[in-house]
Amino acid sequence: MVRKTKEFPFNSEAKKYLPNTHYLDCFEGILPENTEYNHEEFVACFFYKWPAWIRFLFTLRGALAKILNLEHDNSQIVSSSELPELELSEGSMLSIFSVCMKTENELIFRVDDEHLSAVLSFYLEHSNTNKLIVSTQVEFNNFKGRFYFWLIKPFHKLIVKSQLKTGLRYFKTKLTHYETV
Repeated sequence: MVRKTKEFPFNSEAKKYLPNTHYLDCFEGILPENTEYNHEEFVACFFYKWPAWIRFLFTLRGALAKILNLEHDNSQIVSSSELPELELSEGSMLSIFSVCMKTENELIFRVDDEHLSAVLSFYLEHSNTNKLIVSTQVEFNNFKGRFYFWLIKPFHKLIVKSQLKTGLRYFKTKLTHYETV
């Protein structure tokens, strides 16, 4: 189950990458027991295993971004049964996002544009269960950024929640596959 949470991960380093946050959301889900989680596989699912409705929304987003003169990259609008193998390290790029930090428990991306800046964090919280928390922070640099985010915010929430579910399902399927082999 994936749910929106009001709790920002206590030990997350993401806050320091965008100290003047105007918008914050966090979604969490539980990884299946005995999952061998790694950031690259999850992020590959999150960014590349998109259903048709999300690909359509990103095509619309690309058109809107063009009108508003915002940075955008539609090259990731693909869907494939095969996940690309990602090798992410600090400073590497994934679409318009740069990797700010990568540790065993957290992977943080950042994008800066003249209208807004955003930080996306994938945080693995070890407790009774392994909880994966995806958080988004946005800082508006001007009215255009605030207006743009106001337009896409409802879709942003749907997409993040959907893609978190996609990644969790991927790890559940992978675990089930390994248990039967």
